[in-house]
Amino acid sequence: MMNDSINEIIEGRRKDLKKEVQEENVFPGVMEQMAEFRDGGMYGLERFLYKNLRWPEGVDENKSGRVLVRFLVDKDGTVKSAEILQTASPEFGNEVLRVINLMPKWAPSILYGIPLATQYTIPVVFNSSK
Repeated sequence: MMNDSINEIIEGRRKDLKKEVQEENVFPGVMEQMAEFRDGGMYGLERFLYKNLRWPEGVDENKSGRVLVRFLVDKDGTVKSAEILQTASPEFGNEVLRVINLMPKWAPSILYGIPLATQYTIPVVFNSSK
C-alpha cells in the first residue's frame, strides 16, 4: 500500500517534470541520454581533437599546457557558445576554440523523449612531442 502511494508521487513528479521540459525547455537534472559525440562517443571526440588540433604558431614547442573549455550542445546537436574557462596561454585557448567550432553535430541530450540543450566542459592538453 505504501509502495503504491510512493509510486503515485514519483509518477506525478515525472509528469510535472515532463511538462516543464516541454513548455520551458529546461533540463532539471539527470537525462535519459546525455549528449554524445556521434562518431564514437568520448573516444571519437578525442580522435577528432587529435586530428584537428595544431600547435599554435609562435608558441615554444617545449611548452605544454591545459585548456578547459565549456560549450553548449543545443537541442538539435549543434555545438555553440564555446568559451575558455582556463588556459595555459591565449594561443592554446584560441586553437581549442577554433577546433570546437569545427565540430559536427552531436546526438543531443534526451529527457522524456525530448531533446534538450546541455553544457559540456572538457580539458584539452597540449604536449610537445619533443
